[in-house]
Amino acid sequence: MTLKARALMGCNKVAYRLKMRAIGALIGATLVSGCVEAQTLTTIAPELVLRDEITNQAPPETISGLCWASQSKPAVIETVTEQVELTPQIVAEDGTITPPTYRSDTRQRILGDGEMEYFRTPCEDVFSEYFITTLQRALAARGLYKGSATGVMDRNTNSAIRNWQRPRGLDSATLSLKSAKILGLLRWETP
Repeated sequence: MTLKARALMGCNKVAYRLKMRAIGALIGATLVSGCVEAQTLTTIAPELVLRDEITNQAPPETISGLCWASQSKPAVIETVTEQVELTPQIVAEDGTITPPTYRSDTRQRILGDGEMEYFRTPCEDVFSEYFITTLQRALAARGLYKGSATGVMDRNTNSAIRNWQRPRGLDSATLSLKSAKILGLLRWETP
């Protein structure tokens, strides 16, 4: 093999390596972009909103195969504090001023009663180690779960679930059925 042929072969190897690196970078960028959640927390597509899944009606207990979770929605209480003048300011003839005296009156009023809210959730038999590991990976891909996927429903997992569901209208650490479907953990039923 001549020196010129070897030089061309070396150039081809370098060009091949550069092409492979470029292709690898492109594939990596594509995979990473698939892991980033498309919606920001302020603009969430209507089909991803969970608020419409919540009901104030107690679920029927006679339907088998349906599992529900509940959470207590706290009452909304307003506290108002007013300063009430007891004695007015007094100005004496010699120009001395006696300041007024006040009393603080505080009262509360209920603006909204507390109530129970119910929403569908995957049944307990779904929560296998594999399911929880997949859930943790799905939440990690969205930047909500930190750490390695353990397959254990721990505090970090519950916190990540709440952080994912809260901007969608469900402030709960219990995974809703719709959340599991949106995250790709359960299949959607077609009518």
